[in-house]
Amino acid sequence: MSSYTTQLKTLIEGYTQNEPSLSHAERIEKGRTRLFNFDYPIFQEEYRQTFETNFIRRFYMTEIGFETEGLFKFHLESWLQLHMPYFNKLFLSEMVKYDPLSNTNIVTGKERFIDKKHTDIKDIEQSAKSEGKSDSTSSETGSNTNKDFTRDLQSDTPDSRLAITTNDGKGVIEYASNIGEHTGSNEGSNKSNFDGKSNSENTSSANQKNKNEFDSTETDQAMERTTGKTGTDSFTSLIVEYRSSFIRIEAMIHKEMRQLFMLVYG
Repeated sequence: MSSYTTQLKTLIEGYTQNEPSLSHAERIEKGRTRLFNFDYPIFQEEYRQTFETNFIRRFYMTEIGFETEGLFKFHLESWLQLHMPYFNKLFLSEMVKYDPLSNTNIVTGKERFIDKKHTDIKDIEQSAKSEGKSDSTSSETGSNTNKDFTRDLQSDTPDSRLAITTNDGKGVIEYASNIGEHTGSNEGSNKSNFDGKSNSENTSSANQKNKNEFDSTETDQAMERTTGKTGTDSFTSLIVEYRSSFIRIEAMIHKEMRQLFMLVYG
């Protein structure tokens, strides 16, 4: 029974007082649509009915903190408009998808930089030396002798017979009116000596220097992920905690909404 104002139960059942055949749950559902006939922000529209039904059941036997139903509904709407944006964020945070049976998700990353620098210097020296020496001696000796003999004969009718042997010794000249003979001799000799000596030396050298530099940086990345359950919590406790997340948020809301009711019964 009400002692100071009116119980929320009286307001809810008053909307269906002419329908005695309805069940208790049906009366709450019909009374819910009449009580919350205003709009307020909710994180998920599908959850609105559940949220309002839980509110009614929580304060069903509690007296409202205002003299009239209209005044109560006014302050109820004002409270929801002011505080629900905050609690909506809490609801949304609980909706993040995760594995309720896993309470550990550690990602460890490691990155290592390797700086490589290589210098290759080649100094090549080439040298070549050639030396040659030669001695030569030559000697040449020669001699030559040239003898010339010519005879000119002019013959008319001879006065006497001659007996002159021809130059080749094979015949005899018997007649001649004019005879001319020329005898000549030419002798010569030559000698030549040649001494030769030559030295040759050839030296060549070459220097070649090559320098190659190589600089590079390599990155080594590794990532390690650890997931699963750690600690002493059982899998059952993890599931219960997951399912009760929304209930805990609603309990926080109901605790703060007690200011809309008479605080005698808490």
